[in-house]
Amino acid sequence: MGERFARHPVGVGAFRFESWEPGLRATFVRNEQFFLEGQPYLDRIVIELNLNRGPAFLRFQAGDLDHMHRFAPTDNLWIHRQEAWQPTLHDSPNLDMWGVGMNTEIAPFDELHVRRAVAFAINRAAWRRARANRLIVLGQPIPANMPGHFDDLQGDQHYDLDAAREEMRIGGHQVQRVDGRYVARGLEEAIEVWVGAGDTGRAYGELIQNDLAAIGLNIEIRQVAFPIYLAETGRRHTVGLFLTGWSADYPDPSNFLDTLFHSRSIHETASENRTFYANPEVDALLDRARVESNREARLTLYRQAEEIIVHDAPWAFAFSNLVTDVWQPYVRGYEVHPVWRPLYRDVWLDLPRVENPR
Repeated sequence: MGERFARHPVGVGAFRFESWEPGLRATFVRNEQFFLEGQPYLDRIVIELNLNRGPAFLRFQAGDLDHMHRFAPTDNLWIHRQEAWQPTLHDSPNLDMWGVGMNTEIAPFDELHVRRAVAFAINRAAWRRARANRLIVLGQPIPANMPGHFDDLQGDQHYDLDAAREEMRIGGHQVQRVDGRYVARGLEEAIEVWVGAGDTGRAYGELIQNDLAAIGLNIEIRQVAFPIYLAETGRRHTVGLFLTGWSADYPDPSNFLDTLFHSRSIHETASENRTFYANPEVDALLDRARVESNREARLTLYRQAEEIIVHDAPWAFAFSNLVTDVWQPYVRGYEVHPVWRPLYRDVWLDLPRVENPR
Protein backbone atom coordinates (compact mmCIF):
# COMPACT_ATOMS: atom_id res chain seq x y z
CA MET A 1 0.00 0.00 0.00
CA GLY A 2 1.02 3.63 -0.41
CA GLU A 3 4.73 4.11 -0.98
CA ARG A 4 5.32 0.34 -0.80
CA PHE A 5 3.05 -0.43 -3.76
CA ALA A 6 5.84 -0.30 -6.39
CA ARG A 7 7.66 -3.15 -4.61
CA HIS A 8 4.54 -5.13 -3.64
CA PRO A 9 2.31 -5.12 -6.75
CA VAL A 10 -0.83 -7.23 -6.83
CA GLY A 11 -1.67 -9.19 -9.96
CA VAL A 12 -3.02 -12.45 -11.36
CA GLY A 13 -0.65 -12.90 -14.30
CA ALA A 14 1.63 -15.77 -15.20
CA PHE A 15 4.52 -14.40 -13.15
CA ARG A 16 4.90 -12.84 -9.72
CA PHE A 17 7.16 -9.90 -8.94
CA GLU A 18 10.24 -10.99 -7.00
CA SER A 19 12.72 -8.12 -6.96
CA TRP A 20 13.62 -4.82 -8.58
CA GLU A 21 16.98 -3.12 -8.77
CA PRO A 22 16.11 0.40 -9.99
CA GLY A 23 17.73 1.16 -13.31
CA LEU A 24 19.28 -2.33 -13.57
CA ARG A 25 16.84 -5.24 -13.65
CA ALA A 26 13.48 -6.59 -12.57
CA THR A 27 12.96 -10.25 -11.68
CA PHE A 28 9.74 -12.26 -11.85
CA VAL A 29 9.03 -15.85 -10.78
CA ARG A 30 6.43 -18.42 -11.79
CA ASN A 31 2.95 -17.88 -10.39
CA GLU A 32 2.00 -21.31 -9.05
CA GLN A 33 -1.66 -20.24 -8.89
CA PHE A 34 -1.94 -19.10 -12.51
CA PHE A 35 -5.33 -20.03 -13.95
CA LEU A 36 -3.91 -21.97 -16.93
CA GLU A 37 -2.91 -25.37 -15.61
CA GLY A 38 0.75 -26.20 -16.21
CA GLN A 39 1.64 -22.65 -17.22
CA PRO A 40 3.79 -20.67 -17.32
CA TYR A 41 6.63 -22.93 -18.36
CA LEU A 42 9.46 -20.70 -17.21
CA ASP A 43 10.54 -20.61 -13.57
CA ARG A 44 11.99 -17.11 -13.67
CA ILE A 45 12.30 -14.09 -15.97
CA VAL A 46 14.96 -11.42 -15.57
CA ILE A 47 14.35 -8.21 -17.51
CA GLU A 48 17.48 -6.12 -17.95
CA LEU A 49 16.79 -2.38 -17.81
CA ASN A 50 18.45 0.63 -19.43
CA LEU A 51 20.95 -1.41 -21.42
CA ASN A 52 22.95 0.47 -24.03
CA ARG A 53 21.72 -0.92 -27.33
CA GLY A 54 25.13 -1.61 -28.84
CA PRO A 55 26.54 -3.70 -25.97
CA ALA A 56 23.13 -5.35 -25.53
CA PHE A 57 23.23 -6.55 -29.12
CA LEU A 58 26.69 -8.00 -28.59
CA ARG A 59 25.37 -9.83 -25.52
CA PHE A 60 22.46 -11.16 -27.58
CA GLN A 61 24.81 -12.45 -30.27
CA ALA A 62 26.91 -14.12 -27.59
CA GLY A 63 23.81 -15.90 -26.25
CA ASP A 64 23.71 -13.94 -23.00
CA LEU A 65 20.22 -12.54 -23.75
CA ASP A 66 17.29 -14.66 -24.90
CA HIS A 67 15.14 -11.95 -26.46
CA MET A 68 15.75 -8.41 -27.69
CA HIS A 69 13.54 -5.70 -29.16
CA ARG A 70 15.60 -2.48 -29.12
CA PHE A 71 18.46 -1.90 -31.58
CA ALA A 72 20.80 0.75 -32.82
CA PRO A 73 19.91 1.52 -36.47
CA THR A 74 23.08 -0.10 -37.85
CA ASP A 75 22.53 -3.31 -35.85
CA ASN A 76 18.92 -3.43 -37.01
CA LEU A 77 20.00 -3.21 -40.64
CA TRP A 78 22.66 -5.86 -40.11
CA ILE A 79 20.41 -8.46 -38.51
CA HIS A 80 17.75 -8.04 -41.20
CA ARG A 81 20.36 -9.07 -43.76
CA GLN A 82 21.38 -12.23 -41.92
CA GLU A 83 19.52 -15.24 -43.28
CA ALA A 84 20.17 -17.31 -40.16
CA TRP A 85 18.12 -14.97 -37.96
CA GLN A 86 15.05 -14.67 -40.21
CA PRO A 87 13.05 -17.53 -38.59
CA THR A 88 13.13 -15.75 -35.23
CA LEU A 89 12.91 -12.17 -36.48
CA HIS A 90 9.63 -10.25 -36.51
CA ASP A 91 8.74 -6.65 -37.45
CA SER A 92 5.52 -5.05 -36.28
CA PRO A 93 4.13 -1.54 -35.69
CA ASN A 94 4.00 -0.56 -32.07
CA LEU A 95 0.91 0.93 -30.43
CA ASP A 96 2.76 4.11 -29.53
CA MET A 97 3.04 7.75 -30.47
CA TRP A 98 6.08 10.01 -30.12
CA GLY A 99 6.81 13.65 -30.70
CA VAL A 100 8.08 16.91 -29.30
CA GLY A 101 6.18 18.04 -26.22
CA MET A 102 5.78 21.76 -25.49
CA ASN A 103 4.76 22.95 -22.05
CA THR A 104 1.91 25.34 -22.81
CA GLU A 105 2.49 27.21 -19.54
CA ILE A 106 6.13 28.11 -20.26
CA ALA A 107 7.29 30.77 -22.74
CA PRO A 108 7.60 30.70 -25.67
CA PHE A 109 5.41 27.61 -25.90
CA ASP A 110 2.52 29.37 -24.23
CA GLU A 111 2.15 31.03 -27.65
CA LEU A 112 -0.05 29.14 -30.12
CA HIS A 113 1.87 30.23 -33.22
CA VAL A 114 5.25 29.19 -31.81
CA ARG A 115 3.88 25.71 -31.09
CA ARG A 116 2.35 25.49 -34.56
CA ALA A 117 5.66 26.60 -36.07
CA VAL A 118 7.44 23.77 -34.24
CA ALA A 119 4.85 21.27 -35.51
CA PHE A 120 5.44 22.40 -39.11
CA ALA A 121 9.24 22.46 -38.67
CA ILE A 122 9.68 18.80 -37.68
CA ASN A 123 10.96 16.94 -40.74
CA ARG A 124 9.40 13.56 -40.01
CA ALA A 125 10.62 11.88 -43.20
CA ALA A 126 14.20 12.90 -42.37
CA TRP A 127 13.79 11.48 -38.87
CA ARG A 128 12.62 8.22 -40.42
CA ARG A 129 15.68 8.01 -42.68
CA ALA A 130 18.00 8.88 -39.78
CA ARG A 131 16.55 5.99 -37.76
CA ALA A 132 17.08 3.37 -40.49
CA ASN A 133 13.44 3.60 -41.66
CA ARG A 134 12.25 2.07 -38.36
CA LEU A 135 9.73 4.87 -37.77
CA ILE A 136 6.18 5.28 -39.06
CA VAL A 137 5.57 8.96 -39.80
CA LEU A 138 2.71 10.38 -37.74
CA GLY A 139 1.02 13.79 -37.60
CA GLN A 140 -1.77 13.16 -35.09
CA PRO A 141 -2.19 11.73 -31.59
CA ILE A 142 -3.41 8.21 -32.44
CA PRO A 143 -1.18 5.52 -34.05
CA ALA A 144 -2.16 4.38 -37.53
CA ASN A 145 -3.01 0.82 -36.43
CA MET A 146 -5.67 1.87 -33.90
CA PRO A 147 -9.29 3.07 -34.01
CA GLY A 148 -9.34 6.85 -33.80
CA HIS A 149 -6.60 7.37 -36.38
CA PHE A 150 -7.95 9.20 -39.44
CA ASP A 151 -5.95 9.33 -42.67
CA ASP A 152 -7.98 12.38 -43.71
CA LEU A 153 -7.83 14.21 -40.37
CA GLN A 154 -8.16 17.95 -40.97
CA GLY A 155 -4.96 19.72 -39.97
CA ASP A 156 -2.91 16.53 -39.71
CA GLN A 157 0.58 17.85 -38.90
CA HIS A 158 3.25 17.67 -41.59
CA TYR A 159 6.59 19.19 -42.55
CA ASP A 160 6.24 22.59 -44.20
CA LEU A 161 9.10 24.98 -43.48
CA ASP A 162 7.44 27.94 -45.21
CA ALA A 163 4.32 27.46 -43.09
CA ALA A 164 6.49 27.15 -39.98
CA ARG A 165 8.23 30.47 -40.65
CA GLU A 166 4.89 32.10 -41.42
CA GLU A 167 3.54 30.95 -38.06
CA MET A 168 6.58 32.52 -36.41
CA ARG A 169 5.91 35.78 -38.27
CA ILE A 170 2.24 35.81 -37.26
CA GLY A 171 3.33 35.30 -33.67
CA GLY A 172 5.64 38.31 -33.85
CA HIS A 173 8.88 36.34 -34.17
CA GLN A 174 10.06 37.08 -37.71
CA VAL A 175 12.77 34.62 -38.75
CA GLN A 176 15.86 36.24 -40.26
CA ARG A 177 19.25 34.96 -41.32
CA VAL A 178 22.05 36.56 -39.26
CA ASP A 179 25.74 35.62 -39.55
CA GLY A 180 24.97 32.33 -41.26
CA ARG A 181 22.17 31.13 -38.97
CA TYR A 182 18.47 31.78 -38.52
CA VAL A 183 17.28 33.93 -35.63
CA ALA A 184 13.69 34.45 -34.45
CA ARG A 185 12.94 37.98 -33.27
CA GLY A 186 12.52 38.06 -29.50
CA LEU A 187 13.60 34.44 -29.04
CA GLU A 188 17.39 34.78 -29.16
CA GLU A 189 17.99 33.03 -25.83
CA ALA A 190 18.82 29.31 -25.83
CA ILE A 191 16.01 26.83 -25.14
CA GLU A 192 16.72 23.44 -23.58
CA VAL A 193 15.20 20.30 -25.01
CA TRP A 194 15.10 17.43 -22.53
CA VAL A 195 15.84 13.94 -23.85
CA GLY A 196 16.83 10.64 -22.31
CA ALA A 197 20.37 9.57 -21.55
CA GLY A 198 22.34 7.52 -24.08
CA ASP A 199 22.97 7.54 -27.81
CA THR A 200 19.30 7.34 -28.81
CA GLY A 201 18.33 10.34 -26.70
CA ARG A 202 21.24 12.30 -28.13
CA ALA A 203 20.23 11.36 -31.70
CA TYR A 204 16.67 12.61 -31.24
CA GLY A 205 17.93 15.74 -29.50
CA GLU A 206 20.11 16.53 -32.49
CA LEU A 207 17.20 15.97 -34.89
CA ILE A 208 15.06 18.42 -32.90
CA GLN A 209 17.96 20.88 -32.65
CA ASN A 210 18.55 20.79 -36.40
CA ASP A 211 14.89 21.17 -37.38
CA LEU A 212 14.14 24.03 -35.00
CA ALA A 213 17.28 25.91 -36.00
CA ALA A 214 15.53 26.47 -39.35
CA ILE A 215 12.86 28.57 -37.59
CA GLY A 216 15.37 30.53 -35.56
CA LEU A 217 15.19 28.64 -32.25
CA ASN A 218 18.53 28.09 -30.52
CA ILE A 219 18.13 24.63 -28.99
CA GLU A 220 20.48 23.14 -26.40
CA ILE A 221 20.27 19.42 -25.65
CA ARG A 222 19.91 18.32 -22.04
CA GLN A 223 20.23 14.59 -21.44
CA VAL A 224 18.96 13.24 -18.15
CA ALA A 225 18.36 9.84 -16.57
CA PHE A 226 14.84 8.53 -17.05
CA PRO A 227 13.70 8.88 -13.39
CA ILE A 228 14.78 12.54 -13.44
CA TYR A 229 13.06 13.05 -16.79
CA LEU A 230 9.79 11.61 -15.46
CA ALA A 231 9.87 13.66 -12.29
CA GLU A 232 10.76 16.99 -13.86
CA THR A 233 8.63 16.88 -17.03
CA GLY A 234 5.66 15.96 -14.83
CA ARG A 235 6.24 18.95 -12.55
CA ARG A 236 4.39 22.16 -13.33
CA HIS A 237 6.34 25.16 -14.70
CA THR A 238 9.59 23.17 -14.98
CA VAL A 239 10.44 21.78 -18.46
CA GLY A 240 9.45 23.68 -21.59
CA LEU A 241 10.52 21.40 -24.45
CA PHE A 242 11.07 17.65 -24.45
CA LEU A 243 10.97 14.48 -26.50
CA THR A 244 7.96 12.52 -25.31
CA GLY A 245 5.81 9.53 -26.15
CA TRP A 246 3.03 7.25 -25.05
CA SER A 247 2.50 3.50 -25.49
CA ALA A 248 -1.00 2.07 -25.30
CA ASP A 249 -2.10 0.55 -22.01
CA TYR A 250 -5.11 -0.70 -23.98
CA PRO A 251 -6.03 -0.15 -27.65
CA ASP A 252 -8.58 2.62 -27.34
CA PRO A 253 -8.35 6.33 -28.26
CA SER A 254 -9.28 7.36 -24.71
CA ASN A 255 -6.00 5.93 -23.42
CA PHE A 256 -4.09 8.49 -25.49
CA LEU A 257 -6.46 11.44 -25.56
CA ASP A 258 -7.78 11.47 -22.00
CA THR A 259 -4.35 10.78 -20.51
CA LEU A 260 -2.33 13.26 -22.53
CA PHE A 261 -4.74 16.08 -23.39
CA HIS A 262 -7.59 16.24 -20.86
CA SER A 263 -7.19 18.92 -18.20
CA ARG A 264 -8.08 16.48 -15.43
CA SER A 265 -4.78 14.71 -16.18
CA ILE A 266 -2.91 17.84 -15.05
CA HIS A 267 -1.33 17.68 -11.59
CA GLU A 268 1.23 19.79 -9.79
CA THR A 269 3.62 16.83 -9.84
CA ALA A 270 3.53 13.46 -11.64
CA SER A 271 1.25 14.96 -14.29
CA GLU A 272 0.21 12.59 -17.07
CA ASN A 273 -0.60 15.62 -19.21
CA ARG A 274 3.01 16.82 -19.37
CA THR A 275 2.33 19.70 -21.74
CA PHE A 276 -0.24 21.06 -19.25
CA TYR A 277 -2.56 21.62 -22.19
CA ALA A 278 -6.10 22.63 -21.26
CA ASN A 279 -8.94 23.35 -23.66
CA PRO A 280 -12.53 23.23 -22.32
CA GLU A 281 -13.89 22.30 -25.76
CA VAL A 282 -11.54 19.31 -25.97
CA ASP A 283 -12.45 18.28 -22.41
CA ALA A 284 -16.15 18.35 -23.26
CA LEU A 285 -15.71 16.26 -26.42
CA LEU A 286 -13.58 13.68 -24.59
CA ASP A 287 -16.08 13.46 -21.73
CA ARG A 288 -18.92 12.84 -24.18
CA ALA A 289 -16.91 10.25 -26.12
CA ARG A 290 -15.99 8.40 -22.94
CA VAL A 291 -19.63 7.43 -22.29
CA GLU A 292 -20.88 7.23 -25.88
CA SER A 293 -21.93 3.63 -26.68
CA ASN A 294 -22.36 4.04 -30.44
CA ARG A 295 -19.01 3.34 -32.08
CA GLU A 296 -19.38 5.70 -35.04
CA ALA A 297 -20.70 8.54 -32.91
CA ARG A 298 -17.86 8.00 -30.46
CA LEU A 299 -15.23 8.11 -33.21
CA THR A 300 -16.80 11.29 -34.59
CA LEU A 301 -16.34 12.95 -31.20
CA TYR A 302 -12.73 11.82 -31.09
CA ARG A 303 -12.14 13.17 -34.60
CA GLN A 304 -13.46 16.58 -33.53
CA ALA A 305 -11.23 16.59 -30.44
CA GLU A 306 -8.16 15.53 -32.45
CA GLU A 307 -8.67 18.28 -35.02
CA ILE A 308 -8.57 20.86 -32.23
CA ILE A 309 -5.52 19.21 -30.61
CA VAL A 310 -3.46 19.11 -33.81
CA HIS A 311 -4.35 22.76 -34.43
CA ASP A 312 -3.42 23.83 -30.90
CA ALA A 313 -0.19 21.78 -31.16
CA PRO A 314 0.78 21.03 -27.57
CA TRP A 315 2.80 18.29 -29.27
CA ALA A 316 4.57 18.18 -32.59
CA PHE A 317 3.44 14.64 -33.40
CA ALA A 318 6.24 12.80 -35.18
CA PHE A 319 6.19 9.00 -35.33
CA SER A 320 5.24 5.55 -34.14
CA ASN A 321 7.89 2.88 -33.83
CA LEU A 322 8.31 -0.09 -36.12
CA VAL A 323 9.59 -2.67 -33.64
CA THR A 324 11.90 -5.56 -34.41
CA ASP A 325 11.74 -8.55 -32.08
CA VAL A 326 14.41 -11.22 -32.30
CA TRP A 327 14.87 -14.23 -30.08
CA GLN A 328 17.29 -17.11 -29.78
CA PRO A 329 16.49 -20.31 -31.74
CA TYR A 330 15.94 -22.23 -28.50
CA VAL A 331 13.16 -19.85 -27.41
CA ARG A 332 9.88 -21.54 -28.28
CA GLY A 333 6.28 -20.38 -28.09
CA TYR A 334 7.04 -16.68 -28.34
CA GLU A 335 4.58 -14.67 -30.41
CA VAL A 336 4.51 -10.90 -30.73
CA HIS A 337 1.31 -9.58 -29.16
CA PRO A 338 -0.05 -6.28 -30.54
CA VAL A 339 -0.72 -4.86 -27.05
CA TRP A 340 1.06 -6.93 -24.38
CA ARG A 341 4.65 -6.86 -25.49
CA PRO A 342 6.73 -8.63 -24.57
CA LEU A 343 4.42 -11.49 -23.53
CA TYR A 344 6.30 -14.49 -22.11
CA ARG A 345 3.33 -16.49 -20.81
CA ASP A 346 3.59 -19.25 -23.44
CA VAL A 347 7.39 -19.32 -23.77
CA TRP A 348 9.55 -22.35 -23.07
CA LEU A 349 13.23 -22.98 -23.69
CA ASP A 350 14.39 -25.91 -25.83
CA LEU A 351 17.65 -26.40 -23.96
CA PRO A 352 19.50 -29.49 -22.69
CA ARG A 353 18.23 -30.68 -19.34
CA VAL A 354 20.53 -29.75 -16.46
CA GLU A 355 20.49 -32.31 -13.68
CA ASN A 356 20.50 -31.13 -10.09
CA PRO A 357 24.11 -31.65 -8.93
CA ARG A 358 22.80 -32.73 -5.54
